[in-house]
Amino acid sequence: MERRSTRRIKLDDVAKHAGVSRATASLVVRNSNLITPETHERVRASMKALGYIYNQSAGSLRSQKTKTLGMVIADISNPFYAQLASGIEWACYQQDFMTIFADSAEDGERQRMIIERLIQHNVAGVFLSASGDRSADDLVALGTAGIPAVQIMRHVERQNVPYVGPDNIAGIQLGIDHVVSLGKRNIAFIGGPPGKSSSEERLHGFKKGMSKHKLKVRKGFIQSSAISRHEAMNVTLALLNLPERPDAIICYNDLMAFGAMLAMQRLGMTPGKHV
Repeated sequence: MERRSTRRIKLDDVAKHAGVSRATASLVVRNSNLITPETHERVRASMKALGYIYNQSAGSLRSQKTKTLGMVIADISNPFYAQLASGIEWACYQQDFMTIFADSAEDGERQRMIIERLIQHNVAGVFLSASGDRSADDLVALGTAGIPAVQIMRHVERQNVPYVGPDNIAGIQLGIDHVVSLGKRNIAFIGGPPGKSSSEERLHGFKKGMSKHKLKVRKGFIQSSAISRHEAMNVTLALLNLPERPDAIICYNDLMAFGAMLAMQRLGMTPGKHV
């Protein structure tokens, strides 16, 4: 795997690329009206080509890194992510780091803006739970800025960036092993939003687990849902109204499982007894 350079792109690099002095490049990044529009455009083009992002804190932090870490969470309204963020913050505090939290709300463009701001503020590192299809670009931007990152819960393929998270495939397989041990055979799966590494891996785990027990995946028994109780409830209602309904449902996470149980209760069923 090819390693990307983590050398921080400096203003000197931009100036050389644009064919101007460092002083001129500095005036451009500070939006000075002393620079002609043509020069301004040329320097901005070089900044974009090199991946340079102006560090607003550089004036006072040239000699040292900040003791601040950034944490970008995919959905802070999800209780799991709230607990995860709390645990990471506590661990960082023990090492004398302050943590800046930001919620991307499963929005790739919002995540891009957050990453850019964290780079501007010269954070010492970033924890990223990836959202959207721009995450690879965001990780590259962090690497270009010389800021280390750790991917949490979700990961981007072909990026040489450390990842910490569960074994999504094995976890879903264990769930299938359990319901099969209870005598269940018509098993449905409510997965997460398409395009997320965790969604793809958990779906793979479901199919692999079903194959292991030589069980057929019935038509319509694999569904996806937004990570919300309400949508998971609606998906479950549709599953339970099929002519041949499932006798067990494996859910992407606890939040969606709660939505599934609400659907069962709405239909007068007892979770764990009827399904």
